[in-house]
Amino acid sequence: MKKEFYKSVSFKLGVLSTIIILSLFISSFMFNSQIDKLKRNIDYIYFGNYVPVLKLYSIEEDYKDLIVCMRTYKKM
Repeated sequence: MKKEFYKSVSFKLGVLSTIIILSLFISSFMFNSQIDKLKRNIDYIYFGNYVPVLKLYSIEEDYKDLIVCMRTYKKM
């Protein structure tokens, strides 16, 4: 009886459907984790390597000094 059940088309279709659904869940989970890693790497490439943080700080300070200087010049 069990041998006939394992050889039946409905059992094979059920196993195939289960394998397909499980593989879709596993592949979506793997894809999602890889996308997060890829986003972090792209952010690092685009924003991390162009201008160092210390240089950004000095640019911001120079800009603030320039604004203060322009305001005092306009008041005179």
